[in-house]
Order: sequence, then C-alpha cells, then structure tokens
Amino acid sequence: MCWWHSPHSPSLTDRIGIAYIFIEQAALIIKQKIFSIKLASYLYYVDSFFYFQYI
Repeated sequence: MCWWHSPHSPSLTDRIGIAYIFIEQAALIIKQKIFSIKLASYLYYVDSFFYFQYI
C-alpha cells in the first residue's frame, strides 16, 4: 500500500485495503470473545453436571 505517492488522498483500493484490515481485526476480536464465552458456558455446564452427580 503506497499511498505516500499521493499525499492528498489515498486511492480507492488503498482505502478498501485499510478498511479490510480493520474489519478483519475486528472480526478476529469478536470471534475470540464469542469463543471465550462459549468455552466459559461449556465449562460451567460441565461443572454443574458433575456437581449434581456428586450430591
């Protein structure tokens, strides 16, 4: 991405590329959060299952 050749405004493809990188990063963060929530709820479910078995 060489938008320094035109310092006034980056070209459309460069803008799309930059936006794509930002969207990709955001999607990664969201995926990680969803995964951690799923993992936490799964562990909670397993935990309570074993807990009720031992009562």
